[in-house]
Amino acid sequence: MIIQNQSDMNQAWEPHGDSRVYWEKNILIMELSDGFNIEGALVCINKAKALIETREVLYWAFLIKLGNDDTLLPPDALHDVEQFFAWCQREGCSAVAYTIHNTVQQYIINQLFKDSELPCEQLKQEAAAREWLNERLIPI
Repeated sequence: MIIQNQSDMNQAWEPHGDSRVYWEKNILIMELSDGFNIEGALVCINKAKALIETREVLYWAFLIKLGNDDTLLPPDALHDVEQFFAWCQREGCSAVAYTIHNTVQQYIINQLFKDSELPCEQLKQEAAAREWLNERLIPI
C-alpha cells in the first residue's frame, strides 16, 4: 500500500504546457504545445476567458491547434475543460475544431465532448479545420 503525505495531496504545482490565445476575426485561436497538468490547463482557460469576455463579436468559433504528439490534457483536468466549453457555448461559440496528431488526442477530445451539444470536429490539417468552422459560423 502506498501512503501519500497529506500535504502532497493538496499541493499546487507549477503550470505545465504552453499556450497562446488570440482572435482572428470571429475565430478564437488557441495554440497549445507540450503536456499540460491541471494548473497549466487552468491558466489556458483563464487566458481564453479573458479574451472571450472582451470580444467584439456576438457569435464565434474556436480553433484549437495541438502542437505535437506530446500535447495532452491530464484526466484530472477533464471536468474543468468540459465546464469551460459549456460556458463557451453559452457565450456564443457555435463550433470547436481541433487539429490533432494522434489517436490519444482524439480519445481525450471525444471524452470532453461526449455529453456536449457543441459541435466539435478533429482534423489533421489546419486548413480543413478552418473550412469546417467557417461552414458552422452563425453570420455576423
